Amino acid sequence: MQAAWRLLSLAGLVASSAPALAAQTMEIRLRDEATREPVVGAIVRLLDDRRSVAQGLSNESGWLVLRVPAAGSYRLKVDRIGWAGVTAGPYALGAGETIRRELHLNSEKLDLPALTVEGESACTRTSQGGALAVALWEEVRKALTASVISGESALLPLHVREFTRDLDLSGRPLRQHLVISKIIRGHTYSALSPETLAKDGFVVLKGDRVTYAAPDATSLLSDEFVVSHCFRGVPGEGTLVGLAFEPVRDRRVTDVRGTLWVDRRTSELEFLEYRYTGLPDQLARGDLGGRVSFRRLPSGAWMVDAWRIRRPQLVREEVLGADRSPRPRLRATGYNDRGATVEIAADSLGRITRSILLGRIYDSIADRGLENAIVYVEGIADSIVTDTEGRFEFAMIASGSHVVAVRHRRVGLLGRPSGMSVTLTPGDTTVIDFAVPSFEAFGRTLCGATWKNSVLAGILIAADSTPVSGVDLRLTWQASTGERRETRARSGERGDFALCGDLSPNLALWLRVSDGKRLLLERPVLLSEHGVLWLEIHLDARTLRR
Repeated sequence: MQAAWRLLSLAGLVASSAPALAAQTMEIRLRDEATREPVVGAIVRLLDDRRSVAQGLSNESGWLVLRVPAAGSYRLKVDRIGWAGVTAGPYALGAGETIRRELHLNSEKLDLPALTVEGESACTRTSQGGALAVALWEEVRKALTASVISGESALLPLHVREFTRDLDLSGRPLRQHLVISKIIRGHTYSALSPETLAKDGFVVLKGDRVTYAAPDATSLLSDEFVVSHCFRGVPGEGTLVGLAFEPVRDRRVTDVRGTLWVDRRTSELEFLEYRYTGLPDQLARGDLGGRVSFRRLPSGAWMVDAWRIRRPQLVREEVLGADRSPRPRLRATGYNDRGATVEIAADSLGRITRSILLGRIYDSIADRGLENAIVYVEGIADSIVTDTEGRFEFAMIASGSHVVAVRHRRVGLLGRPSGMSVTLTPGDTTVIDFAVPSFEAFGRTLCGATWKNSVLAGILIAADSTPVSGVDLRLTWQASTGERRETRARSGERGDFALCGDLSPNLALWLRVSDGKRLLLERPVLLSEHGVLWLEIHLDARTLRR
């Protein structure tokens, strides 16, 4: 077992950039001393006597601007991945002054130390872990810091495609949908604050709700994370070498253990893998955790280009305890992956290359947005699922005339269109809305002359979620005169039906569904106070086969 090491806290060096309205400015250009080529993606900090007061990344031209809140004397600290750091200065900045400096860097190329085994060591707040862990942390810290700076600058438009994927208990994927497909600028991936994670842990169980947090660049760099974890170097596949971390033994909350993987050739951070620790028994089974991938761009900026969190799908049930009394228990029925992929959404000239489709599907029956409807563009592989308000935002590489369509059992009923033609233009937003027919529409269309402002409408659905057509429905009730009355209907091509007549909310109604020869279902029904009712009747496979 390799020795563990508690890293010295370096998070104090990661300070927020100075406010944009600061009057004191330093313009810096970095060049390689030997080649005179621009130094791209270097982390440059302005330091006073105590801390970093401003920081930034050099761009493709090796240039950046730092603004500071007060006049004074400052030193420059330049770090770049794979190279030793360089300091310069001090430089005096007067009130309202702008100074320009070009620095020629002649720093030393770094080679990561060899991986050595130093014997067994417990993970404690005072344990040590060797030269490789120290060197790896230095390079990881640079990449994480560059990622934080890149997110704060919010320069590049990024296409975030966030998905949800259900899996069974063996990890086999069952279904997957996009839930977010939008253009953003800034951080594509964030976590809870370091203070919250240190206090409450990464997994918080409150009643039936379980919240799973994930580490991001800010939390990994924080004092709270560094002082509560041990670090050690571990071997990887190919050119990868890892900086493994785990919580110290006296941690009292749920935490994470994992590995930050670095390419030994370039010293660049490739990805983070982590697992949750200290979980309650009912959550401890399964491969719960996640992965975060990092990418360095030609401009020197860094981004998270993919991430994933795996969580269990839980149901609450009651079991008998030792004293034979019922006790609540959470049981996993499967897993859910929530994750995203991220791509640059602009060309070399900075023009956005995605068209954006925005809209809502309104459910006139329920008087709210239609949740979990699938919106897609014919000819485009992706699709998106509407949120709890029936809204969707869909960014895609497409232009020209296209047909936008919706899949949901309530959409397309009564012959209403489930698709519309739109013209998509990269960089522009197109708005399109759909609607589910109202009760009145069902009554007027399917009932005709028997429509009297009351209706029992709905759809028949088979076990595989396909509509059941050609099935007879009969609604019976007793009139105030004592006479037995009834109304009949037959389900349409989409499984839709409407039963109309002289109905009222106080009637005792009885519904029977049959295929002409067999009774498939019977049940009492009660209209709402407005004299209407929507039913989605599910007929199982055994009933339909009998």
